[in-house]
Amino acid sequence: MTFLLSILTISRMKILRRKSDVLNDNLVEHDEERFTDDSNDNVQDVPEDVIEDNSLITFNQHSGSIFCCDVNHLCELCATGGEDDLVFVWNIDTGNVIFRCDGHKDSVTQTSFSKDSKYLVTGDLVGLLKVWNVCDGKLVWEY
Repeated sequence: MTFLLSILTISRMKILRRKSDVLNDNLVEHDEERFTDDSNDNVQDVPEDVIEDNSLITFNQHSGSIFCCDVNHLCELCATGGEDDLVFVWNIDTGNVIFRCDGHKDSVTQTSFSKDSKYLVTGDLVGLLKVWNVCDGKLVWEY
């Protein structure tokens, strides 16, 4: 099974692709666009040439930018870390949070599952490393 994970530098965003942007199965990226009515700042109908968002799951629990992610070897869990000093471990199929890793002192820039997916290591910009037990979500070690 193949997954495509896209990490955005903002925590909540709706991505719209225009039909003209998909040529020969290649996607051309564009800056975020917002369609508003200048008179009262209401969002207008999306133009006809915008393709519907076909994302399977959108994870938006972080309150800031997401800087890293990792998927476990069974492709069932994803760990994301971000600007909010948090790591969320969540189910890829449902988007439900399995557990939250607290206690980092700065933005989390690294998440990595062990080969057997029993442990998750997380690291932040201060240099703090934490190892979590994936089965129960408890902190095992920190340095």
